[in-house]
Amino acid sequence: MNKIIWTIWFQGEESAPDLVRRCLKSWRDKNPDWQVRCLTATDISKYINIGRLVDLSWQQITAASLSDIARILLLQEYGGVWVDATLYCNRPLNEWLADAMPSGFFAFAKPEPDRLLSSWFLAAECGNPIIAAWASAVSSYWRGRASTDEYYWFHDLFGSLVSTDDRVATCWGATPRYSADPCHAIQNLGFSSKATATAPLVDWMSPVFKLTYRYNPEEVGDDSLLARVIGGGVARAASNVVDQPLRNPIRWVQKRLRRWLARRFPKAAFGMERRGRAAPIIASLKVVTDNLGDHVQIIACNDLLARFGFTPAAWVDRDNEIKSAPSLAPLPRPVHIVLNGWFKWNGAEWPPNEKLEPFFIGFHLRHLQAPELLQPSSIKYFMRHQPIGCRDRSTAALLESYGVETYVSGCLSLTFHRRLEVEVEDRQNFVVSRDERLLKAVGDTLGPCEFVNHYTGSSDFSENMNSAALLLDRYRRRAGLIVTSLLHCALPAIAMGIPTIVVYPANSEAGHISDRERFSLLGEFVPIYSMDDIKQGRVNWKPAVPDVSSYKLLLIERFASFACDVGAPPVPPVGPIAPAHLLPPGRRAPLLAGV
Repeated sequence: MNKIIWTIWFQGEESAPDLVRRCLKSWRDKNPDWQVRCLTATDISKYINIGRLVDLSWQQITAASLSDIARILLLQEYGGVWVDATLYCNRPLNEWLADAMPSGFFAFAKPEPDRLLSSWFLAAECGNPIIAAWASAVSSYWRGRASTDEYYWFHDLFGSLVSTDDRVATCWGATPRYSADPCHAIQNLGFSSKATATAPLVDWMSPVFKLTYRYNPEEVGDDSLLARVIGGGVARAASNVVDQPLRNPIRWVQKRLRRWLARRFPKAAFGMERRGRAAPIIASLKVVTDNLGDHVQIIACNDLLARFGFTPAAWVDRDNEIKSAPSLAPLPRPVHIVLNGWFKWNGAEWPPNEKLEPFFIGFHLRHLQAPELLQPSSIKYFMRHQPIGCRDRSTAALLESYGVETYVSGCLSLTFHRRLEVEVEDRQNFVVSRDERLLKAVGDTLGPCEFVNHYTGSSDFSENMNSAALLLDRYRRRAGLIVTSLLHCALPAIAMGIPTIVVYPANSEAGHISDRERFSLLGEFVPIYSMDDIKQGRVNWKPAVPDVSSYKLLLIERFASFACDVGAPPVPPVGPIAPAHLLPPGRRAPLLAGV
C-alpha cells in the first residue's frame, strides 16, 4: 500500500484553524516515512476528476459531501489512508495499521448502531473491492440528483453494499473490528474538562482521536483534556484565529474578497495573479505514424497539461520537425514542450530547436534507429536539461552510461484514471495486436474474443488522435480482459484497472531485443509471456490488476514541478461548493459539522 495520508482543507492549510493545523502536524510527526497530502480546492483536480461523478454547476453539494466524494476517488485511484482534517494521530500507523487490514481495507467500526463504520479514517490498498464498489455506488447515487436528503448518505451506501454485494461483505467480514468509541472519547468527555479528572477515562492506546475545530476557546485552558491531547496554548491559539480579523480588518476583508473573486470569477483572478508576467507558451508533439500507441501517449500528455491549465499553442512533429520546427516561427519567445514517447526515426531532426524548452518525461530512446541521439552534441543537450525522466529502465541505463542524470518515470499513459465499475457497460475479451497471430494462438481458450489492431494504415494525425481517443473509451467501457502484444495497449489498460495479459510480439531476435528493452518496466508489473507459453499452457488467464499508482503519483508530481517552474496559470478551484446548511441534519446531531 502506498504510504500516503490524504486529507482536505478546501481553503488551504495555512487558512485552517489552529486545531486543524495541530492535527495535521500530528500525522507528520508520528509518521515520518509517510507522505501527508493536504489537498485544497485548487489542487485536488491534479489527482482526481470529480467531474466524472458530479456537476457542481447545478448540483448542490456541500464541503462535507464533496470531501466524501473526494476521499473515495483518491482511495480508488491511489490507495493509502484518508483522515479528516480534525482527526488527531495518537499512535504511528506503522505500529498498528498493517495488522488491522488483512483484507486490504480498514475503518473504525460502529460509531452508532445504524452505521457500520466511521468514514473519518479509511485505509485501503489500490483496487480494493470495497473501495471499487463504494466509488461506483457514489457515482450512481449522484447521477441526476440535485442534492442529498440524508446527512449519512455516504455511510448508508456502504451499509447497502455489505448487504447486497458478496465481495464487499466478504472483505468487510475479514476486516478486524476496532471500535470507533475510544476515538470519540475526547469529545464525549468534553474538551474543556479538567484533564486530572477525565484523562484516566481515556483509552490512550487508541490510534486516533476524533476532534472538532468548533469549540469555545474561552472555556479551554492549559489544564483541559484537549490541551492534554494536542498541547498547551489551545485557548490562546484559537483566540488568535478568532481575533485576527479585528486586529487588521482591512487586510482581513481584502483577503476574503480575493478568495471570493477567485471562486466566483476564475478568469478575472487569473488576470490579477499573472499581472506583469507573460503566460507560458506550450507546444505539443504530433506524429505521422499509423501506430495509435503514439497517439495514446500524446493524449495522456495533453490530459496532464489540461489538469494544470495548459493548452498547446503549437504542434511539433516528433520525427520530422523537432529541430527545424517551422510551426514555432510566429511565436515570440521560448516554447515549453513535453518530450515523451519513442525517439526517433529521423536523426537529422535532433537535437531539438533552440526555441524549445524541453521537459523530458516518459522518454524512450531508440539509438539504433537514430544514433544521432547519442552523439556528443546530443549528450550535452541531455545534460543541459537533466534529469531525464525515462519511460523504462533500459533508456535510463543507456543515458546514465554517458553520464546523464536520469530517473525512471514510467509512461505518461499510466496516468489515465482508473475506471469505475459503473462505467463498464459490457465485459468482452479483446485480443490486441498488429496482426492476428496472437488471436490464433489464443484460439478458443477464452471463448469469443474481439480483435483490435492499433495500426490504422493512415498517417492523418487528427484522424488518428480521434481514433485513439475512441479506442481508449472503448476499452474503458467494454473490456473485461485484454490480451495484447502492444505496449501502449497494456499500459493504459492497466492504468484504467483492466485485467491485462501481455505477450511478446512474434519477432526476429533483433526485434526481441528491442521488445525486451521497451517492455522492461512493464515486466515489473505483470508477467510477459511468449507465444510458446500460450501453447504450453503456462498463461494465467485470470490475472489480477497490478497497482501502478506509485508511478501515477510520480508522474503527476513531476508534472506539477514542471508546471510550477514554467509559471502555470492558476487552476480554478472546484466549485461552487454549496453552503453547509443545505446538508440535512443527521439522524442524531453529528459530532463533526464540517470537514
